[in-house]
Amino acid sequence: MADYTKYTKQEMQAYAIAKSIKENQIVIVGTGLPLIGASLAKRAVCPSCHPIVESGLMDCSPVEVPRSVGDNRFMAHCAVQWPNVRFVGFEANEWLHDEDRLIAFIGGAHVWSGWSVLSVYGASARG
Repeated sequence: MADYTKYTKQEMQAYAIAKSIKENQIVIVGTGLPLIGASLAKRAVCPSCHPIVESGLMDCSPVEVPRSVGDNRFMAHCAVQWPNVRFVGFEANEWLHDEDRLIAFIGGAHVWSGWSVLSVYGASARG
């Protein structure tokens, strides 16, 4: 039986993200663990997936794990660098075309600690 005590919770979460991504799937990726999981998926689990990040980088193939979605190591190995407006339009169009082909992992690194999780969804509850 496998000994899972040798891995951190974060490593297991990154692996779970990578295993959730299917072949030829477009993956919308946020900063943090989602970025690590998508990088792992592209390098080892399913190289035909297409990670895209909020900074407009599409079909990224990182050599190293980038620190953020705008990291130069990430930018150097991507197919397209689009402005954010085109990026959002691409996501909407792809979802309307085939919603099973699109998956998203958002890390929440942008959420200010003074707000509760509900405020992200418009409930405006202070934490």
